[in-house]
Amino acid sequence: MPIGLLALILAITLCSDAHAQQGGSVQAGSGGHSMYRYKDVTGRTVYTNVQEQVPLEQRRSARVALEHVSLNTELGNELTRRLQAEHAALIQTPYCTQLRQAAGASFITRLWDDFAPLVVAALVLLLLLGISPIALRRFGAGPWSRTLSMAIPTVSAVALLVFSMDRTHRSMQAVKTRAEPCSEQSFAALSGRPDADAAHARLVSELKREIAHSGVGNVVEDLR
Repeated sequence: MPIGLLALILAITLCSDAHAQQGGSVQAGSGGHSMYRYKDVTGRTVYTNVQEQVPLEQRRSARVALEHVSLNTELGNELTRRLQAEHAALIQTPYCTQLRQAAGASFITRLWDDFAPLVVAALVLLLLLGISPIALRRFGAGPWSRTLSMAIPTVSAVALLVFSMDRTHRSMQAVKTRAEPCSEQSFAALSGRPDADAAHARLVSELKREIAHSGVGNVVEDLR
């Protein structure tokens, strides 16, 4: 029964992780990419994907309809260069680096990283079952059955407890990471950077996007 319980929990966890990853990739792919064009103080045309960088008086007409832009025009070439540079910078971020490392990990490595307590428990239970014929001949059926009746529930309980604690810790770390942009210190922490204005704009833009995707509510329009 405990072995079956471990297998059931492992299967449920694998299915839930796969469903979460599928949902995340669908959500990530559903969003669009907006570009904006405006004139700076020197009269130079500037392209950006951060709306907050566009002067207020130019925002109404600044958005560029990408579906109507030909790649063979000056505007199309500029957008291509801009997006290519942005993509090159994004793929060097820790986020993409960690994803590439995770995608290149072997099955055994991923299994151990995600389910180490359950793997250890399963190996211990298999070891106990494997040595049962020898133990029965050496200790007798009565003593060995009592040993198994205590060892199997204990190993299962410890494995489930450690697994639950590990999952809870990972979940808490993920929530703390997502909550960082919502702290009052997140904006001030970027003020000392050379590109503080751009960093502030990215922070606000990303926070707006997270709020919009969360479905909890969108107060962005009320703040303008």
